Amino acid sequence: MEVVAELQDNHKTLGLTDEQVVEMYRGILRARRLDERIWALNRQGRAA
Repeated sequence: MEVVAELQDNHKTLGLTDEQVVEMYRGILRARRLDERIWALNRQGRAA
């Protein structure tokens, strides 16, 4: 369990708050969804 605790708090050693990490993760998810949507549109010939 100690390893899990170390991994969960790893962002704090970088000076990041929990809120900052959550916001970064949300941005990553948004970018991923956008990328997947553009790929789908491109396959359909609808993305320019």
